[in-house]
Order: sequence, then structure tokens, then C-alpha cells
Amino acid sequence: MRKLSSVIIILSALAAGVEAGAAPSATVGLVHVDATDADTYYNYLAALPVFRYADGATLAASPLRTDAAAITPAADEDSAPGATLWAVGGPDPETLDAALTDWGIDRGRVVEIKGDVFAVASGLALNWLEAREVVVAPYVPDGDAKAALSASYAAALAASLNAPLLYTYTGRTPDATVAALRRLGVRQVYVVDFADALDDNVLRTLGANGRYEPLRLTTTAAVDELAHARLRQAKAKSGVAAI
Repeated sequence: MRKLSSVIIILSALAAGVEAGAAPSATVGLVHVDATDADTYYNYLAALPVFRYADGATLAASPLRTDAAAITPAADEDSAPGATLWAVGGPDPETLDAALTDWGIDRGRVVEIKGDVFAVASGLALNWLEAREVVVAPYVPDGDAKAALSASYAAALAASLNAPLLYTYTGRTPDATVAALRRLGVRQVYVVDFADALDDNVLRTLGANGRYEPLRLTTTAAVDELAHARLRQAKAKSGVAAI
């Protein structure tokens, strides 16, 4: 699953490519990333949509950093008094202390989000009071390049839709994921599965046993088409000329 690292760096650069010097928002994030542990990459990808849209701000206004030297997204380093720091996946104490100092955040305002990848993604989804749309990717930590690419594209799509990213096993749906779908009031699930790895029973569960039909996206082109369609809709609503 090491192939994920290069894709994550690209996604980080894209997400951080916003106006510098923006005022920090009320939520900042610190994600533990370990190059030898694929689960930490899944956690990082699940955090991207949250901090792309935290408090309606962009990533530069909602700093997200990791404790892996090789992966450090550009972020606003100004202090953020009164902000809350979400510590995702158990960042090491020294990095946590440095982040609190850099951002001027009180230790009493740290929210820990930890557990397995399903619990972490579901915890991050608490950023949304409700979400009619959710993106789901299969959890295949020892999978091939298609599995890694599925998770990466799912993160990018979720960020573009302002939607949570959740995970599922290929053969069954974890309780944490099912609970998050119910709590969020989901009506549409986009499943990014380039390896065609998910069983039919998983799709039925994701579709609330027939209440709605999950949309399965099995190619990068399908994901790109959906993301660009939403971008055109957003631009049309704002009066900006569509691309």
C-alpha cells in the first residue's frame, strides 16, 4: 500500500492550493501518518474532506498537518486562539505539543479521534450534522494499485462534494460505517471501487437495504465526470462562468 504516499502528496498540494494568509478557522487538524502503516494513510485521506470544508473554510484557513516528515501539507501557521484541534489517529506527543504551541491552542481544546480506520472515518464525519451524500471506499490495506487509487480518488471526490468519506470491508459493512450512515441521514452513497472488490451484500447495506441505490464509480473518468459536473453546478449557482 506504499503507492498511496505519492497520491496523498498530490491531493495535499491540490487541497492546499488556496489563498495564503487566510484567518485560521475554529478547527485545525493533526493526523498521525506512518509510512509503514497503511491504516494511517486511510485516516489521512478521511481527514482531507473535513478540513477542506471545516467551518466553511478552505484548508489554508483550517490547517491540517501530519507527523510524517515526508508528507507536510502547506498550511497557515498563524496562531488560532480559541480553536479546537482534532488529533486524528494518535499523533505522537512531541508533534502534538509543537502544533498546540504553533497554533496557540489550549490543551483542553484537543479532540482525539482514534480507533480503527472505520471508527476514525466515522468520528471525522461528526463534522457534518447531516449529509445527504457520502462517499465510500473499500478498505484494502494490502491491495493492489487500483485499491490504493480508489481510496485516493474517493477522498478527492468527497472534498469536492463537501461530503464525508467512509470505509467498508469488501465482504461486509462495519458497524461504525452503518451507524454513521444512519446518523447522517444519507440518501445517496457514491462508492469508488476501481478494483470491483465489493460484494453485493455490502452494496445492499450501503443502500439501506433498498431505500436507495448506491452509485458505483469504477473508473477514474467516472469520478472526474461527477466532480466536474458538481463544479459546473456550483459555478452556475454563483454566477461564475462554467468551464
